[in-house]
Amino acid sequence: MNGKPVGRMLARCALLAALTAFAQAGRADSRDALFGDDDDAPGTATKVSGGGTPNKAESGAGLKGFVQFEAARTTGGDSHWSKLRTRGEFGGQGGLGEGVKWKASARVDYDAVFDINDRYPTAVARDQRSNAMLRETYLDISRGDWDFRLGRQHVVWGEMVGLFFADVVSARDLREFILPDFDVLRTPQWAVRAEYFKNDAHAELLWVPVASYDDIGKPGAEFYPYQAVPPGYTARYRNVDRPSRRLSNGNYGIRLSALRGGWDFSGFVYRSMDIQPTFHRQIVGSAMVFEPRHGRITQTGGTVAKDLGATWC
Repeated sequence: MNGKPVGRMLARCALLAALTAFAQAGRADSRDALFGDDDDAPGTATKVSGGGTPNKAESGAGLKGFVQFEAARTTGGDSHWSKLRTRGEFGGQGGLGEGVKWKASARVDYDAVFDINDRYPTAVARDQRSNAMLRETYLDISRGDWDFRLGRQHVVWGEMVGLFFADVVSARDLREFILPDFDVLRTPQWAVRAEYFKNDAHAELLWVPVASYDDIGKPGAEFYPYQAVPPGYTARYRNVDRPSRRLSNGNYGIRLSALRGGWDFSGFVYRSMDIQPTFHRQIVGSAMVFEPRHGRITQTGGTVAKDLGATWC
């Protein structure tokens, strides 16, 4: 068999998979799909007419989740264990009546690497040894053409395989750079989200009264975003200057989307405190002092996607 046609076919299939994932990530074919509550997901609602048997979401779902262990060792030079983490995430979801659903989840992390060696600064060990976090915990309310979600939630405004595109709302845990899966990397936002559906178009309104921000860790951590300095200078780092928790520092935006002839078009405007800090520099003698700050920004953007089907493969 000629290797060139096979190679071209595999390349087309890989491209198809990437484009299909992009189309699915940026599109909401239904309210349940948009909110991540498809009928095929465990414990979610299935609409029935007439009699019918109550589903899991209506009668309440049991606890589910995962436990995982990750280990990493740094090699070359000073070889050492750099990660011995156990992570557990658990949650449940269910229904509270017609048109009302709920979800609650939490995560606990513990990294034993900070107990078996003392090579990391105290601030780093205190920051990364153990963490407890409330994950997606919200209430869904459906009323006619409107859906509302109130609580701690993921808001994904488009992505492509392995990269963030138009995903400007989600905060991220960057203490391991890009190693974790996106579901683990993202930090939910406390938000109020409203969706209006009409035929093949929908509008999304979002308000984040108290925002979460990217977690870049502490100076001395292996993946801290160190800044370059010219020869003859040393670098010093201050703690992150986080915005105060007041409504004037809240975030808000609107996103519009429509399907036309198999094409999915979307656009958004988002006014927010930047989830990613900017390092401000001050020169003090022979030292450059850096302070991470979150400024107020306005972001506009959009996505265009089309599901090409499986004909290429």
